[in-house]
Amino acid sequence: MEKKLKSAQLKRHQAVELVKSIEQFTIGYIEENASEIPVCLEQLERYYEDFIHANAKVMELEEEATDASVTERCDMDTQYRHVKGFLLRKQPPPTAAQNMSNESMLLASSTLNSSGRSGAVNLRLPKIELPTFDGDSTKWLTFRDRFVGMIDSASEIPNIMKLQYLLSSLKGEVGLLFEHTTLTAGNYEVTWAALLKRFDNPRTLIREYYRKIHHLPTVSCDNMDDLALLVDEFTRHVNGLKKLDEPVGTWDTPLANLLLMKLDLSTILAWENHSAQYKKDKYKEIVDFLQDRVRILKSSREFSNNGDGSAIERLLLMKDQPAMKDGEADIEEQLAVSHIVTTSTMCDFSNILFAKYSRASKASSCKRVKVKADMKTLLHSVPPLTAEELQQAELPLCQLAQPESFAEELVDLQRGKQVSARSKLKWLSPYIDAQGVLRVGGRLGNANITEATKHPTVLAA
Repeated sequence: MEKKLKSAQLKRHQAVELVKSIEQFTIGYIEENASEIPVCLEQLERYYEDFIHANAKVMELEEEATDASVTERCDMDTQYRHVKGFLLRKQPPPTAAQNMSNESMLLASSTLNSSGRSGAVNLRLPKIELPTFDGDSTKWLTFRDRFVGMIDSASEIPNIMKLQYLLSSLKGEVGLLFEHTTLTAGNYEVTWAALLKRFDNPRTLIREYYRKIHHLPTVSCDNMDDLALLVDEFTRHVNGLKKLDEPVGTWDTPLANLLLMKLDLSTILAWENHSAQYKKDKYKEIVDFLQDRVRILKSSREFSNNGDGSAIERLLLMKDQPAMKDGEADIEEQLAVSHIVTTSTMCDFSNILFAKYSRASKASSCKRVKVKADMKTLLHSVPPLTAEELQQAELPLCQLAQPESFAEELVDLQRGKQVSARSKLKWLSPYIDAQGVLRVGGRLGNANITEATKHPTVLAA
């Protein structure tokens, strides 16, 4: 930390001295040196930008020197304006092309009185997409860096316009703090310095990022939107800590476990299956896995919502209805489940599927349902299910349902352990078959019966 502070202080001192050297050029200026002005202007911009970055770094690393750093910044801004103003006045006349460029960029005209206040102000600000700031500490760094890069360091923008940009970017409680700020050129530096003093505190920012990570809501089910929000916010806060020079690259264990604690059981089970060969959990690998999972869930949801002949739509349209009246046409309940694996995007949807699958499999006493007028055309086009399709549908249904009821047992068995003594399945000697389905074990291996009868699938009551 001390080494970084000394380096930042050295860069800031170097930038100050270089700006002074250009100031000496203006003091001893003669007309014969006019050709050097464009070079001086270019150097002045570079040295000023170096000072801004170095000064901000010093403020981050040395909290006690915040007031002194703000004072240095104000002094530098004053010096920068004087030097650049002199150079612009002495600069050779611009060409016609340069005049057109300047007219397209400078969209403000104002008449200022001797006190610096606007007597007849006619401002038309160029449209610049700036981030807003509402007092959320975790969004301060982004706002500060973008505002400095786009507005504060732009020497061609007058201070009165900078203040207008700044005030229009402040929202919520922060906006109310500066609601009555008078729009004058001198108030810009005062307002910006007040914001820096209030929010540009690295120690406070680090605390806030930690607090936000710990208080992120847990994903309660396999919901794509909640999972995407968790991943985005978690990585945003970690990146903020990284920008504040926290050694997040060495925090695999705490970050990985904090993130895992926020996930639902289905996603944890998927991660355990994905990382079975890993020696330890790594934060970046978990984030990559979750981003891929969000992308898959989103793609599956879009697929399941496309087309009026999709399996999901046809299944959801099959609702129990009252008995039909005489003379009304009826249709046997049809369940299209051959593509049911796409339903993994919907929390607890497997329970709905099992209820409907159970009814559909009773072909000898198939229920009759009443079809509303707006459903008749669609349902008449649904082809009947074959016995083979029903058998094929049973496997993905089991794979969807079992993690919801037996998540802990599946994790234990995948790790090569026995199920917990507290498990309801401990007397069944459960095992996971080659297709990932939880089945009953036992001593019927040599019995002359089918495999499904020897080792039935485990399902919740």
